[in-house]
Amino acid sequence: MSKYIAVTSDRHGDAQGLSRDIAKLPIGTTTYYAGDMYGPSDRSYTYGIGNKAGAMDDRAGNFGAYLSGLYNEGQMQSAEHKKWVEETHRTTGQTIDVLVENSAKNPVGGLIFGNGEVYHSKIWESYATTLESPSEQFRQGNLPLVEKPEVHFYAGGHKVEGMQNVDTAVVLLPYVLNENLASDISRITGKPVSQDEVRQAIYEIIRDDGIADKIRAANPKYVIQIQHENPSIDNIMPYVKKADPPENEAIYRAAVKEISNAISRKGSRTSKYIIVYGHIGDHGRISQKVSFDGNEVDTLHMDEGGEFVLIDTETGKIYDQEEIPESDNYALVGEISEHPENADHSHDEHSLEAIVGGEGESSSEGNE
Repeated sequence: MSKYIAVTSDRHGDAQGLSRDIAKLPIGTTTYYAGDMYGPSDRSYTYGIGNKAGAMDDRAGNFGAYLSGLYNEGQMQSAEHKKWVEETHRTTGQTIDVLVENSAKNPVGGLIFGNGEVYHSKIWESYATTLESPSEQFRQGNLPLVEKPEVHFYAGGHKVEGMQNVDTAVVLLPYVLNENLASDISRITGKPVSQDEVRQAIYEIIRDDGIADKIRAANPKYVIQIQHENPSIDNIMPYVKKADPPENEAIYRAAVKEISNAISRKGSRTSKYIIVYGHIGDHGRISQKVSFDGNEVDTLHMDEGGEFVLIDTETGKIYDQEEIPESDNYALVGEISEHPENADHSHDEHSLEAIVGGEGESSSEGNE
């Protein structure tokens, strides 16, 4: 293992591009995946459903209609829906294969669910298919899946436990089902859906010996918080036509409050606290400072689906794309590296998520 960690999100089943980008990383880099890794990368089928539901114009008002459309397509068992289910399963499996095959040289530190994996798993249960939903595929993929908040610590370039004065704390906040989405799914499917997942996630942050207490005890120099969604509506406003608050905002506010308290005490060594996320679309890398109830925190939106953010756990440095140390492994990628025109570019601004908000976020263009 090297001193580096790397974060990516919103790959949407683009196993070919994912394999190519993993190969660019320094060998030994620990990789983290921030949600919406499921397939397929071509989402024209779900885009069509979202278009009919009006979700491209009003996510908050019409996302339930999109979910109803997806559910009804499953009940009709149309040829198009069957094909989409098979393609979703196949491309998600390809992504899992890439992660497993590369884990010896670039181990997976954690894979969190995005909003897409979460709501698909609930609707998928109603389909007449023996194929597992994307979330179940990830659960069966022998990967370190993160379904409740966790924190990992690094010191001297290695992952450690039980140490004080570590270099870096990596906080992992998975997207969980919120009350509004749970109510929509329950109404559509006619089956009860748990609605306490947000409260449970917050509890993991604030409880005794929870995330905040562990950070306080470890006293890191740097805190890197990884999540799928944008942390605040302020991150969306400059880039979309209409913005709604992130669905897990209560979790993010609790994390920022508790972690800020932990690192602002006397004797704290923390000099950097930054949230790294994806989800809002093809806007490239965006750096912003956001205020949560008087606590300011830096944020970095990844060029989702198109990069890994590389971080040095010893120095806290976040590399620009052109600065990433080139891996000897990248020379082995071959044809795709030399001929990028062969890569899959179907993850674009016309995808459903780009228009209706990550299949579960704010409406408008580019809000994934």
